[in-house]
Amino acid sequence: METQLQGVEHTGAEGQAVREDLEAEGYDLPELADSIEEADARAKASVFLGVLRSIESEVDANNAEHRALLDWTKDRHLERQTRLEAQAGWIAKTLEILYHYMRPAKGKKSLALIGGRIGTKAQRDSLEVEDDEALIKWVQADLHNRPPQIIRVKHEVNRAELREYMEAIAERDGIGPTPPGVKLESHKDKFFATPAA
Repeated sequence: METQLQGVEHTGAEGQAVREDLEAEGYDLPELADSIEEADARAKASVFLGVLRSIESEVDANNAEHRALLDWTKDRHLERQTRLEAQAGWIAKTLEILYHYMRPAKGKKSLALIGGRIGTKAQRDSLEVEDDEALIKWVQADLHNRPPQIIRVKHEVNRAELREYMEAIAERDGIGPTPPGVKLESHKDKFFATPAA
């Protein structure tokens, strides 16, 4: 089918209205160039975007292959690690049983053997805080009889508030002196290229 190009001006208000109509219907129309040089540059850039799309597709495929290999290696590692830990645990239990037949010197908890050293070590009681909030409330309820040093206050910078403060100062005064420990830098716009799907 041959499209007849009659009746509508390509430029001007009528042409702009048709373009807006097409875009409203979901067509992603490229912007028109103002000169032959710009049109040439846009055509070349479109070719490079197509190449970039192909490369990004290969990168995605390569990453997928890498993840599959990592999963396989991880499974193999976990299987081997589990087996080795079971073997080491069995040997350690056997040594513990054998240790009960031995008599360390008086006041000693271990024995030096040809193959190494075995014995027992004193262990600290374990302490686990299951509910920080409940413990904090308990201490705060009676600060005279409960040690307040159990609780510590952690001071940290609220970066969102700092950024808002610095941007307000910069907008009002331009970039000027910053508070100690803060570095503020302006950056140029960063170039990006996103190939069409």
